[in-house]
Amino acid sequence: MATAKPRVALFSGWILLGLLSASSASGGTVYNFESCNLGPIGVWSGGPPPGCENWYTPTVGGSVSAQVEPYTAMAPYGLAVDPNGGNNFLGLVLTPSGVTRAQHDFNFSASEQWSISYDLDAVNMTLTGGDTTYGSYYIGGFSVFTINAGTASFIVDEAWDSSATDSTYSVLYFVYDASGDALNGGNGTTAWSGLLQNNWYTQSTLFDTKTNQILLVSLINLTTGVTSSFSPSGWYMLGGLDRQFLPQGVPNVDPNAFRVAGMGATNGFLVDNFDLDAVPEPATLLLTGLGLIGLIAFRRR
Repeated sequence: MATAKPRVALFSGWILLGLLSASSASGGTVYNFESCNLGPIGVWSGGPPPGCENWYTPTVGGSVSAQVEPYTAMAPYGLAVDPNGGNNFLGLVLTPSGVTRAQHDFNFSASEQWSISYDLDAVNMTLTGGDTTYGSYYIGGFSVFTINAGTASFIVDEAWDSSATDSTYSVLYFVYDASGDALNGGNGTTAWSGLLQNNWYTQSTLFDTKTNQILLVSLINLTTGVTSSFSPSGWYMLGGLDRQFLPQGVPNVDPNAFRVAGMGATNGFLVDNFDLDAVPEPATLLLTGLGLIGLIAFRRR
């Protein structure tokens, strides 16, 4: 992904970062759970506090409520605190009886292009060295989807690389090709692997609801500051090219919610600082024309 015009790439990066920052200032939405009541998501005393509206446990079979928890509660487990975190985070620590979920309704029709970022940490909560059953489980994930159709536009899951207790993990994107077929047989396409337990990362996705494409993905190691990003080739959301090939019964409307989930009885999936921003489309058009979109990583708070 080297370029013969580093000065142009740097200049274009400044343009995109400036546009993203302007977007955030003019309408970006951040959810950091600081004002939310501790305990099950969506259980508010006297109504939801500001910044916690429209968070709830979805009515999906087997759903267990995610918990708003203080970082101080993690001290006995030796779990790291998000460097960008405040007092609270959203914990998706599993029970054997179901999948832990939290959902937020969101109006993605307000813009064609969106960037979504969030901080995450994954751990094996047994911490004993004796349990290997969790290795077959996905740890947790994030999805953008349409509520009334019950279908995800795309899914991003974290999955263990092995069944060893100290295993690293990978980030898998469940996306489609232009004809609407699931890439990699529906098994997910690996974006990153070898990620460390008990280490916070920021994961970002830039997507276009008009062309139905994933435009850019980025991962930042919040311990080292190292950023990895790339512009995937041929990654589409549900329905493929311009949503022309949606499954029977799925309405051709913009997604209107996002969801996080935790999976596997001994896994812990911690998330914080959801940042959703409408991105001015000319930023992507400019960089695409220059052939530089894959060189730009972004991160805003």
